[in-house]
Amino acid sequence: MRRLRWYLLLPAVPVIVAVAAALLAPWVAPSSPTSGNLAARLRPPAWVQGGSVQRLLGTDLLGRDLLSRLVCLSLRERDYVQAARALGARTPRILFRHLLPEILSVILILATFDVGRIIILESTLSFLGLGVQPPTPSWGSDLRDAAAYVRQAWWTSVFPGLAIMVVVLGVNLVGDALRDALDPRTQSRARA
Repeated sequence: MRRLRWYLLLPAVPVIVAVAAALLAPWVAPSSPTSGNLAARLRPPAWVQGGSVQRLLGTDLLGRDLLSRLVCLSLRERDYVQAARALGARTPRILFRHLLPEILSVILILATFDVGRIIILESTLSFLGLGVQPPTPSWGSDLRDAAAYVRQAWWTSVFPGLAIMVVVLGVNLVGDALRDALDPRTQSRARA
């Protein structure tokens, strides 16, 4: 049996914290996220002089508590979560039946866009001579080496550039397809 390495779970930590904060909002958020108090506008966070423990992260321009807004204006306030609660669904069912499909599609699409961005970033750094060093092959270093020979041998720069473009486009299209397949809103439109 393979053991899961703990550091592989690190990217999931912010998502887990956000979902936990959304579910625990009635107990974590000290006040209404929408009610303002102009007398308490722009109050600093609790750890800054003049801050208050009642307004842990301070207040905004309209005197609304920032912690309450950050917690409550999240997944917990979505209509489908409220509808599931009204129908008597318990927290585990809401998590796995309603929130997980919503979050999963977003994570996948962002991850695929990040892969494309990373490919472009690595190519850019290698083109500038700051990335992968020779003799390790890199499309960016191939482009850098070919720049001097564009007039004599155009293909030495065109094909690495095309490779970058095609791979990044392909990764983004795969992410798009995954989003379409996993997004509950897209699935409901396809059925109608």
